[in-house]
Amino acid sequence: MRRVVLTVALLFVVAGCMFAQSGAAGKFAGYWNGVLSVGGQQIKMEFGILESGESIEGTMAAQGQKGIPVDVTVKGDSLSLQVKPLNMTYAGVKFGANVMGTFSQNGFTTAMMLFPGKIQRNRPQAPKAPYPYVAEEVTFTNSDEGSQLSGTVTYPVGYENMKPGKVPVVVMVTGSGLQNRDEEVFDHKPFAVIADWLARNGIASLRYDDRGAGKSVGPLENATSKNYAADAKAAVEYVRGLKKFGKVGVLGHSEGGTIALMLAGEGIPDYIISMAGVATQGVECIVWQNVALLEQQGVPEQMRSDYGKALRVIYAQRVKNGGPVADAQKFVQQMCSSEGLKLPPQFIANLVAVASLESPWIDFFVAYDPAEAIGKIKCPVMAVNGTLDMQVPVENLQVLGKLLRPNAKNMIKEYPGKNHLFQNCTKGNSLQYEEIEETISQDVLQDISNWIKEL
Repeated sequence: MRRVVLTVALLFVVAGCMFAQSGAAGKFAGYWNGVLSVGGQQIKMEFGILESGESIEGTMAAQGQKGIPVDVTVKGDSLSLQVKPLNMTYAGVKFGANVMGTFSQNGFTTAMMLFPGKIQRNRPQAPKAPYPYVAEEVTFTNSDEGSQLSGTVTYPVGYENMKPGKVPVVVMVTGSGLQNRDEEVFDHKPFAVIADWLARNGIASLRYDDRGAGKSVGPLENATSKNYAADAKAAVEYVRGLKKFGKVGVLGHSEGGTIALMLAGEGIPDYIISMAGVATQGVECIVWQNVALLEQQGVPEQMRSDYGKALRVIYAQRVKNGGPVADAQKFVQQMCSSEGLKLPPQFIANLVAVASLESPWIDFFVAYDPAEAIGKIKCPVMAVNGTLDMQVPVENLQVLGKLLRPNAKNMIKEYPGKNHLFQNCTKGNSLQYEEIEETISQDVLQDISNWIKEL
């Protein structure tokens, strides 16, 4: 889940305005990559410096986010990069083919070398043409909300010889953050990999760009999980309207997994697959993921506990207000004093940002409890989590299992040693997503296709 984001991020919460500084890119034109060492972890960063007429356009990619706008200044052999919304700067000097410089953000400063070229990643599971199946570009609408959504229908191998109306189909719903139809992150394309696997195993699929991503359009400013669920419902209705398939299921990852539960509670799909979907009230998930991240970064237990308590108070106030906390700085200071919380300045600053953030999405998420929807589900449910998931705890499966009605076709399974993307891993944090070449473990893929075919 990436729309939730961790309220204590290692580095980045993407925001921004456009870029451009006068001057010539000169010897710095092109792409540069470097590795930032912070908190005992390494974060790959990539900068694009491109000339546009008399100005320079700069972008940054880091931690799965692309196209972050950067202000660029070039003076002779000197390069200055600034990402104002992130309070981040980089200043360096050309040294041979490379750039030697200093990275700074929120009082943290460290040396960082930039090397020419883009970050190179190996993704062996990415589908490669020619494909043994047919994939068709499609468009459908959520007319109630004015969304026009573009996606890909993938027909299974040998579809032309299959019995009409019997082929199962899966509608895929992405996790949080603006995602394209492949749910692309760190050059991994999980939904493309799943669609390819399903097609090779007799199952059709529809995956689509979120409204505002890729080729899809629709209102974004106040969009919440409820609105994205409406888009997913429109996708299900579209697939049914094609009259080419049999049972129509929804496969959702992270926030998409929660949306799958929401739709199933309304009786919309014939079956669902929730991959690391949140089964508890959203605030529980956010507090857990923040505390877990701090633990992995070596933050002392008392400080982690205090930060978790602070988040609960802030989100409770946001729910009460229906939005941001007024005079967030004063509120956080008074809260820490009254609750006896001892937190360093950078934690306080982050809490102020959490309290003052304008985000209808986060306000819906922290308040929403899927328990009622889950209790109404009658269709078969496959729910899976990795034991090393640092974004949605595996304990969600226990909650889900208790809330679901008995159904012999249900499958609830945890996967040892797998993270939020269902990669085999050692740590589970998001920084490992990029380093791991595997996009999604084959045993998970096999379980998904086997379960669908046995319905």
